[in-house]
Amino acid sequence: SLFVESQDKSLLPRPLLRSSSGGLAMQSEEDTEVLRKLSAVGRFVALAVILRQPLPLPMSAITCKYLLGEAVGLKDLRQLDAEFFRCRVQMVLEDRGPEVLKEILGAPLTFLSAATDVAPTQQELKPGGENIEVTEANKHEYVELLCEYYLCGPIRRELACFLCGFWSLVPCGMLRDCGILPQELALMISGVADFDVDAWRLHSRSSPGGHLPAPPDQATATDASDTSSDTETTESSGAGEVNIVDMFWEVVGEMTDEERMKLFHFTTGLSRLPAGGFEALEPQFTVSFVGKEPDDLPVAHTCGNLLEVPRYPSKAMMRHKLMLA
Repeated sequence: SLFVESQDKSLLPRPLLRSSSGGLAMQSEEDTEVLRKLSAVGRFVALAVILRQPLPLPMSAITCKYLLGEAVGLKDLRQLDAEFFRCRVQMVLEDRGPEVLKEILGAPLTFLSAATDVAPTQQELKPGGENIEVTEANKHEYVELLCEYYLCGPIRRELACFLCGFWSLVPCGMLRDCGILPQELALMISGVADFDVDAWRLHSRSSPGGHLPAPPDQATATDASDTSSDTETTESSGAGEVNIVDMFWEVVGEMTDEERMKLFHFTTGLSRLPAGGFEALEPQFTVSFVGKEPDDLPVAHTCGNLLEVPRYPSKAMMRHKLMLA
């Protein structure tokens, strides 16, 4: 196969064999053929976009950003791999992070990549990086380079072949001049699904106890005999409360198919539903209602198909913030 699934189940080029030093092994005829095929796939995807023929390919958000010539880094990694962010990035970003890590590790951090199964040998993140110590002054540069290499370093040549094939028919500059966003490009490639909102909700879960105070004119309208409970929560709506879970799904139900697809892509990183629909989505689509300020935007963690939504005071504000996110 030319592609593999990333952490969020979207597709990325399969990395070629690497040498024991971490660099690319001597290119074989088979590798050359793989790179040629990746370029051909890129042209095929571009042709599908030109002809407006959606493909059953859940393209990675990372790939779509590269197709638009956009940089990838910390924000993308935080959504795609929350565990790596917590283990390798979060402490560096804390106040005096490099200094604290130097004390813990007994040696300073330098501008080297993180060892992974795909690239077990650390590589310099910039020329001379092995001898450049990470400090409070340069830690943000280090983090961005670390995240970019973790996401794309092991597949840089493979990805470049796919991009060149695509750009040979649909130039990057043309896409950027049109103001196309990564989410929109993903829809252009994979199409807009006809989402069944009831099925989406049925096969999703929400954080328990998601309730908001009702507006004053609705506070007395609660039926005391209503003891129904939502399958997504462990609590029922009490007097003077509006179920924020219901509010969220009402907003989703009022969206267009394209808007729902953008929301799905934002949360999961996928540009298409799995073959088995929402039921086959792993991990399960999850909405968590968090006690953030109403001015905050929703936050997605694509590695867990998790959407964190602040407790907005109205449906109109929730819709507006979801569209902004």
